[in-house]
Parts: sequence; C-alpha cells; structure tokens
Amino acid sequence: LSQIYLKDIYQEADGCWVISIQDKQAFQRIKTNAGRRVVPIHPQLIALGFLDYVADVKAAVPESDRLFPYLRYDKHNGFGDVPSEAFARYLDKLHIFAEQKVHHSFRKTANQRLKENGVEVSIRSQLVGHEKEGVNEVIYAEDVPVATLYELLKDRLVFPEVDFTPLKYVPGSFVEVLKSEMIAAIKRKRN
Repeated sequence: LSQIYLKDIYQEADGCWVISIQDKQAFQRIKTNAGRRVVPIHPQLIALGFLDYVADVKAAVPESDRLFPYLRYDKHNGFGDVPSEAFARYLDKLHIFAEQKVHHSFRKTANQRLKENGVEVSIRSQLVGHEKEGVNEVIYAEDVPVATLYELLKDRLVFPEVDFTPLKYVPGSFVEVLKSEMIAAIKRKRN
C-alpha cells in the first residue's frame, strides 16, 4: 500500500470506492500476476475517514501524486521500509514481541476472518492477491465483480470485538504533519 498513487483510489460507476493495485507507475512492484487487482475499500475504512485523508493529501501536497508522499524509496524494499519500521516500533510500544506479528499479519487476519465467515478460497485469493488454484478456477472462472466483493467485505470481514473509534481520522488533522514530513523528506534527499 505504501506505493499507491492517488489516482489508484477512485469511485467506480456503481458508486463503489476502490483501490487499484498495479505496477503501471514508476516505483510500483507486484510480486505475481494475481497481485494486480482492484479491491473495494472496506466501509469501515471509509467511516474512519480514509477518503478524508486522501483529500487532505491532495490539498496539502498538490505537487505529489502519491498517497503517502513523504515515504522514502529504497531500491530493495520500495517504499515499505518506513511503514514496516514504524509498525515494529508500535508493536514494541504495545509489548507485542512475537516474531510472527508483522505488518503482513493484517493480510493473514483478514484472510482468516473471511474463511471463518464462509468466503470461498477463490474469492479470498482475489482479494488478497494470491494465485488461483485448480483448473476450474484458473481456466473456467472469471473474477467476481468489485460490487460483489464489497458486499462480502461489508458483511463478512467484520471485527465486532474491536473498537475502531480511536482510529477515526479528523479531516484536516494531518495536513500540517504532511507538510512537515515533505520538508523533512526534501532535506533527506539533499543530504
């Protein structure tokens, strides 16, 4: 997600907000063909203010075309170093030291929750970017439409045990942070 461009986030004709995960732009990499996909943005993310954050990035850093314009690029790890390091520090702060808990744990948790809620493996694979398996899926089945994926996410990728309220983004709250991060990124490039 750290390599997403702002234009990769858009609303389809049916009204569904999506993220297009591709490797068409500079510095975008996808490991497999299945990694290229369009996935609906979960309604919980929208309720938490994700689209407000997108609007703030566009307003605060109009010269950038990236969702996270302040991230540095590394030729080995792309734009993922800073988020990975920040997440590791966050886990340390929470005293979670299990080696298997990394930022990829979110993908595993989402896949597991969808499995527990009866979503078939081919649809889970489409959502998380894994290759399809078996002749029936590879040769004879098309991908499920995004609107259908949205309905499945809305109803089956749910976490009633989690209070998401503290994560609510307040529109405008990150604008100054974005500007200062961009200044810091420019200084890093010069040095």
